[in-house]
Amino acid sequence: MLSPERRAFVVVHTVVVVAILATAAGAAGVPPPAARAWTLGPILVVAVAAVQTALCRLARAQRLRWAAEHDALTRLANRAQMTVALARAWRDARHRGQPLAVLLVEADRLGAVNDAFGRPVGDRVLAEIGDACRRAARPGDRWGRWRGDVFLGVLPDAGGRTAMILAEQVRAAVARLAVATREGVDVRVTVSAGVAVDTPDRRADSADDLIDAADRALYAAKRAGRDRVTAATRPRVPPAALPAPAPG
Repeated sequence: MLSPERRAFVVVHTVVVVAILATAAGAAGVPPPAARAWTLGPILVVAVAAVQTALCRLARAQRLRWAAEHDALTRLANRAQMTVALARAWRDARHRGQPLAVLLVEADRLGAVNDAFGRPVGDRVLAEIGDACRRAARPGDRWGRWRGDVFLGVLPDAGGRTAMILAEQVRAAVARLAVATREGVDVRVTVSAGVAVDTPDRRADSADDLIDAADRALYAAKRAGRDRVTAATRPRVPPAALPAPAPG
C-alpha cells in the first residue's frame, strides 16, 4: 500500500502530465469548450500540491506521535502508554463487571548474554521477546515494554486460566528462540512470568496493587528456578518479607 506522501506524489505528477497533454491538445486544435476545460489543469496542480503538503505534514505528525508512544527497540508501547492502557482497562473492568489480568514477563539472565556477546545481541533478544508477546496477544490485549527487560501485558476480560495459558505461550515461544551471533553461536534464553488477575468477586485495591501482585509472582518464578509462569496468590505478603531474587 502506498504511503500518503507517495499517493500525493503520484496524483500531483499525474495532473502535471495531464496538463501538459492538454496544452498540446489545445495547440493541435481541440474545440474551444474542451480547450477551456483544459485550462483548469494548472489550478488543479496548485490544489493538489497543497494537498500533498498537508498529507506530508500529517504523515510526519503521525510518525512523531508513534515514536513518542512506542519503544524503538521492540516497537511495542512504551511505559507511559502502558500506564494509560492499564488505567483505562482497570476502569472498564470495574464498570463492566469483568475480570482483568496483567502479565509481567522478564528475560532470564539477560545480563549474562550482554556480557558474553555484547549489548546488540541482548537488544535482539529483547526484540524477539517483544515479538513473542505480540504474537500471543488477543484482540484488545495490550503489550508494552515496562522496564528494562520486563514486558507488561494487559488482558481485558481475561480470567486466571486464560492469562496463564497466554503467559505459557509466551514462555514456550521464547524457549524455542535461537538468536544467531556473528560468531555463529545460537543464543538461547528463557523468560519468567508473573500473572495477577482482578475479578469482580476479588478486586485489588488499585491498578498499582495488581501490578505489584504480578511483580511478586514474577519474583516467585525467579526464585523457583526461572523459565516458568507463576500466578499471584492471596493473602498478599509484604514485599519486604520476600527474599530478593538473584540478579537477572
